[in-house]
Amino acid sequence: MRIEINSGGIGNGVSVMEFQSGFENYLSSADSIISCFKTVKNETSSLSGGVSSLQTALDYIDSRLKEEENVRENAVETGEKANSFFSLAQRVDNQVASNVKQNRDEFYSVNSWAKPTPSTEGKKWYERAWDWLCDRYEDVKRGFKAVGNTAKKIWNSIVDFYNEHKKVINTILIVVGAVAAIVAVFLTGGTALAALVPLLTAIGIPAGAASVISAIVGVGAILSTIASSSMNIYDVWYDVDDPTFNAWQKGLNITSVVLNITYSIGGVYNSIKGYKLFSRIDWTGYPEGAPKPKGFYRLLDGDEYDAARKIANGVNNSLHRGNPSLAGLQIHEIHPVKFGGSPSSLLNKLFLTPEEHSKYTVFWNLLMKGLK
Repeated sequence: MRIEINSGGIGNGVSVMEFQSGFENYLSSADSIISCFKTVKNETSSLSGGVSSLQTALDYIDSRLKEEENVRENAVETGEKANSFFSLAQRVDNQVASNVKQNRDEFYSVNSWAKPTPSTEGKKWYERAWDWLCDRYEDVKRGFKAVGNTAKKIWNSIVDFYNEHKKVINTILIVVGAVAAIVAVFLTGGTALAALVPLLTAIGIPAGAASVISAIVGVGAILSTIASSSMNIYDVWYDVDDPTFNAWQKGLNITSVVLNITYSIGGVYNSIKGYKLFSRIDWTGYPEGAPKPKGFYRLLDGDEYDAARKIANGVNNSLHRGNPSLAGLQIHEIHPVKFGGSPSSLLNKLFLTPEEHSKYTVFWNLLMKGLK
């Protein structure tokens, strides 16, 4: 570091070395002047005829000589004090330089104006990018701190608002949750509450029994959701502390959760297997007054369809052979085999004239093309 002596402002600073050099020159000049005065005095005293005629000059020279010697002594004393001060300043300067070097990052973070600008010449782009990020570390740190403080204030405001309106908010949440659960039941299984039918029939339960089981689970999910939500809302507003009430509340909450999860399993299975509800089909063009399939459908392809169609054909041929009254009539599956209908159930069979059958065939073929 550089220590300067200023006189008349920062712009007039000189270094310690410059001051010391000038001071030595001044002492040298003072010694020369004193030497000159001594020489003049000696020469004057040795003049022929004595000094009586030049006594006034000699007295003046003595006076100037003493004055110059006093000035030099004062200058020497001042120089010693200055050197002592400079020595102390140098030690302090060295200590400061050492501390700055050891705590450079901390120093520059506080005194960013003092940080030198590093040269970027010869550095690769990613090195310059890294330097840029390091230079802005404190800015980024302060930014994250500000964001964190803002987020904390927002969260505290939300908590305060919730505590102030706790009953109303909890009631809204309970109602919204109950409505969402009930809507999900109807969306996954339709008004027939048949979401579990495809899964139950897949594990071997007859279609009729599967429909009943699915409907029972669906109705139970709806009723238990309504009952548990009502008790929960009552508890929110009146903080009920009755063992019987709390036992029923807990039991209904558990029942609602179990039944809704069970019913939703059917919805998940249907989504994976590609089952869809007939109730969402546009029935425009379907023969008027004709029975419509209900529940779910799934388009069969490949070997799966061929096997089902073969069973349906075999059953239909047997019906024709065993019932001469069916001569000239064609057998149509109300829930078409192509759409996952039963190929063998007599309840799924409809006996039609060729003209009547063609209307069904046109409708289902157009629907199938639209679904593919």
